[in-house]
Amino acid sequence: MNDADLSLMEYWIKHRGEIAGFRNWKEKEKTTKSYNSLMSTLAESAPELVKERPLSSLNFPSLFNILVAAKTHRGAGKPYSDSTVRSQTSLLRDIFRYAEVCRHASNPITKYTDTAINRALKKLLSGAPGASASLSKLFAANDVQVMEKLRKEHRNRRKSLSMAEMQSIVRLISDHLLEDGRYIGLAISLYTGLRPNECRALRWEDNKLIPGEWKYSYFEVHHVLEPNNKEKDHPKTSNGFRNVPIHMELAGLLVRWKRHVQKMSKLPLVERKGLPPVQENPSGYICCKGDQYGQPCSYSDFADFAQEKLFAQLNPGLEA
Repeated sequence: MNDADLSLMEYWIKHRGEIAGFRNWKEKEKTTKSYNSLMSTLAESAPELVKERPLSSLNFPSLFNILVAAKTHRGAGKPYSDSTVRSQTSLLRDIFRYAEVCRHASNPITKYTDTAINRALKKLLSGAPGASASLSKLFAANDVQVMEKLRKEHRNRRKSLSMAEMQSIVRLISDHLLEDGRYIGLAISLYTGLRPNECRALRWEDNKLIPGEWKYSYFEVHHVLEPNNKEKDHPKTSNGFRNVPIHMELAGLLVRWKRHVQKMSKLPLVERKGLPPVQENPSGYICCKGDQYGQPCSYSDFADFAQEKLFAQLNPGLEA
């Protein structure tokens, strides 16, 4: 099983030794024993989040709900003290810091903090009332210095690809298309703007002809794949239900990939009355890992592939 698909509890049990070394705990055995107890409490309080959900699918609200459940789980006794909650938070923070470095999962706590910082910066730059108070909650001191550092760090953060980079990526995908089923997934993302979980969920039957046309088609977006490949029958929002036209260049790549899948899968011929037989259409997911035709590709496998094959080739002076 991929580490990204492990539950929070399973991930802790598997990696607590490495996490202890990574975080340089002074008293590793004592801290690990204490954290084992805290994790057991979290698991008892919110088993559906701690023991059942994949680590990579947990977001900041999930972690918040775990902590709230733990604080009120004591039954007739007093709720856990603030210091205990801080220790539980520290445990979650250490786990996700390690998971992020190992690229097993993103860090929801960091994402939440970054969002809060961005909102506070926008307020300050716009002169909105209460902006300084918002920043003071995020930073205990030296707000101005921290702000300046953030501005410098964000100044070169990549927001889009250049035209030259787009052309380079398209050439790379076209040249290596048949080597791995994730290349067609990257092509779909590039040409349609679909979210990774929407792109990974596309099946061959979601590629439909536009009525009245014989060569123009579209994708019917109506479901997503969670990071652990569990299928959800609805997109992220109600606006996610949509039909996305397929660019003619993407259509050409899809035809090449379809023929390759048909050939490698040795699909049978289908007889047609008065016409030459044709090979049966492939089924299952369009985007796949390697040559696992029709099988779903996990989020981590797709993201790692994009990082290795595409983002690593971009201008190293900017963040991907």
